[in-house]
Amino acid sequence: MNANWVAGGDGEDGTFQIMVVTEDGEKHVMSPSPASTAALIVVARADTDLVWDPVDRTLIAANIVGRMPWTERPQPAVLSVGVEVDPTDRASNPAQGL
Repeated sequence: MNANWVAGGDGEDGTFQIMVVTEDGEKHVMSPSPASTAALIVVARADTDLVWDPVDRTLIAANIVGRMPWTERPQPAVLSVGVEVDPTDRASNPAQGL
């Protein structure tokens, strides 16, 4: 998401333009009010997942509180290497004897 602000005259709010770029590279532009832009920036900066519905021009903010299962991303696998330790050998097993 990107935001541009075009200043208005003295005492005017100016104009915001928000561009949402979806994972497929599609660009969608909207011009919300300054108050809506401020709220949008707060939601976008939070630990939320944003989904854009271009047909209905709706931005969905998921995971405001809690986590929705459909927003979970696969975590990279962690490789563990097992090391055999003689449980009676204090040199190879410092925890032995605790």
